[in-house]
Amino acid sequence: MLPSIINAKYKGKKVAVGLSGGVDSAVTAYLLKEAGCIVKGFYMKNWQDNDVLCNQQFDQKDAEYIANQLDIEFEVINFEKAYYKEVFQEMLKQYKSGWVPNPDIWCNKYIKFEHFFQYIKKLNFDYLATGHYSSIMMNDDQEAKLICSKDTHKDQTYFLCSIKKQYLNKLIFPLGGLEKKQVRAIAQAQNLVVADKKDSTGICFVGPAAIKPFLESYIIAAQGNIISETGELLGKHDGVIFYTLGQRQGLNIGGVKGADQKPWFVVEKRLQSNELVISQHPHQEKYRVTSVVCQSFNHLSCLNQSNIKCKTRHGGKLLSIQIKKIDDINVEVFFKEPVYQLSLGQWCVLYHELICLGGGQISKINYAE
Repeated sequence: MLPSIINAKYKGKKVAVGLSGGVDSAVTAYLLKEAGCIVKGFYMKNWQDNDVLCNQQFDQKDAEYIANQLDIEFEVINFEKAYYKEVFQEMLKQYKSGWVPNPDIWCNKYIKFEHFFQYIKKLNFDYLATGHYSSIMMNDDQEAKLICSKDTHKDQTYFLCSIKKQYLNKLIFPLGGLEKKQVRAIAQAQNLVVADKKDSTGICFVGPAAIKPFLESYIIAAQGNIISETGELLGKHDGVIFYTLGQRQGLNIGGVKGADQKPWFVVEKRLQSNELVISQHPHQEKYRVTSVVCQSFNHLSCLNQSNIKCKTRHGGKLLSIQIKKIDDINVEVFFKEPVYQLSLGQWCVLYHELICLGGGQISKINYAE
């Protein structure tokens, strides 16, 4: 039997649900309606349909079908202009600078939990709910905390690290106490049309297309040399900005005379000389990251905690760290264990036990040598 996972305080409240056309948001809407909430589904149209890169019409139809199945109101809202300006253009700008941004974090910060939040607030909704795998918990002082999901593999607090703290007590994440298999089972039991729909992966507006071909359609970059650490010419690249540190796929490096039969990894991107440096030994001391500076750090909870850890990638391991608050918007993170292959533009997200404390974008990287 499904445990009661919707707090009784939400009964009778007006809740806006972001329906993406996937199984997670569908079950979110179902659970809230079953708990006695007054639910309305909203589909956010954030990107211009493109037959090659992305086609949202199928997701939109699925979202509308789900609303009909659940007998709830449904509305399509268009945030294409805001998304293009605040997410897409900033992403291109940072890629051109050699950074590796995470547009999904910006989508949550600027679109889902800002423009959408303000939109439903004007319609007098009490809460906003989405199908993210995380939870909101109130402490003894009635301060809302962002909590990791029970399903550690699906946990999405990394992507939520930059939303505004003052919005937390107006958000509901019903899936935080469930595992993905339970969510699928609920959808199947209710015969929801998306019960067996495959999860979406990658950047939302790219769809199934790979990020490199996508970026190449918007950014003109000069070809250059792929070299070894000693300067030996090993091949050609299409533009250093299209590669990430630690990358081993897509280098098109065959057998190198005199080299071991080991994979090659990107260890350095030299923007000024347009050279991509690769190595078969990426875990050398000179590549070890000792600390990073996180800019525009978003504080979701107090950082004056012991045993703080961090993630530098969604799904990555929790790393033991020490932190130093530089000022109100910049935090330096010192790693207590070996860390390699971090890129400017990645996000560093801090945790204390199950509480997400917030996160910031890496703007400076310090190495051991």
